Amino acid sequence: MTLLSDSLSNPEPLYRHLVTTLNQKLRSDSDGRTGFCILATATLLEVLNQLELPAQPLRVEAVVYPPPGRPSDHYPCALGSDGDGTRRPAAKPDHWRGHLALVTYDNFLLDATLDQVNESNPWLEARPFVASIAPDFPVAWFGLEPGNETWHALASWQTPWPSTRVRYLAFPGRGGFKSAPDWRPSHRRELVEYVLSELH
Repeated sequence: MTLLSDSLSNPEPLYRHLVTTLNQKLRSDSDGRTGFCILATATLLEVLNQLELPAQPLRVEAVVYPPPGRPSDHYPCALGSDGDGTRRPAAKPDHWRGHLALVTYDNFLLDATLDQVNESNPWLEARPFVASIAPDFPVAWFGLEPGNETWHALASWQTPWPSTRVRYLAFPGRGGFKSAPDWRPSHRRELVEYVLSELH
């Protein structure tokens, strides 16, 4: 339980272990696919709750950029884009148009399924993502006033992968994901048990 005992002073290794473990399990159960951001976030949220590490889900747009000097047909890829402001067609039944990540109260962003961009854009070589949020972000990410659902924050990181950059746009107050089947406790129960078992 070294990861847990060390998490009070340095939680990042624990968070990286959790998102990697979950990502690998999702891949093994679904022929290598990881397009399950709601299921992954619900699982991580319950795991962290059981570990008494507070967190909350957050609707985001994530854009992964390829390395500089890329071929002209190697484009960035966006997950959960909010579009150009015009009304978009409704999502298919049991689907959701957004992208979901997790934000912890000690200022980390966790995205266990960012690498789903590789399915259509393999040159991006994205991986599960964990990043520390700047100290002045908590008011923005958590201090939203009731009824103010238009506020959003922008953050960008250089990733540890070769010359790749990822940008997150946050949409607090968006809760449409909670009606998706993958948000139901029964869908994540086995995943939660598996991820917790891998801590021992």
